[in-house]
Amino acid sequence: MTATATKKVRPTAKITYTGGSNSCSATLNSDFEAQIISLINQERANNSLSKLSVSGALSSAARAHSIDMACNNFASHTGSNGSSFGSRLIQAGFPYSAAAENIAAGYGSPADVVSGWMNSPGHRANILDPNLTHIGVGYAYYSSTTYGDYWTADFARP
Repeated sequence: MTATATKKVRPTAKITYTGGSNSCSATLNSDFEAQIISLINQERANNSLSKLSVSGALSSAARAHSIDMACNNFASHTGSNGSSFGSRLIQAGFPYSAAAENIAAGYGSPADVVSGWMNSPGHRANILDPNLTHIGVGYAYYSSTTYGDYWTADFARP
């Protein structure tokens, strides 16, 4: 059997973001987002945990935060408008009893991001938290930034 390398495919969907005095045309990739969810659920299965259910509200919050980070050239859990991840989840329509967020910047593939998170104790704990039941993932790419690729995974329990 021959091993094959995974080709890094740049995202195809573009979105124009306008926030404050800044605007950009970030690119999105829903396949990358789906791969992250699949890889995270595989990690959970490997640890005898239930799969996370995909939430449209969490996905919306995660994608918006990745776009914000890409278009404003930063990597932080605090949004460019001062928002926290919890306030973004509520605003997106997901009232929660427990929640967590993983972010990453600069990783070029879903496998690299999940590997990085699994090798970070805090991020790993979020992925493997048995109390969290839902997930949403966002990805945005903008070439005119420090990192290019920006990733967010929001985890929650209603």
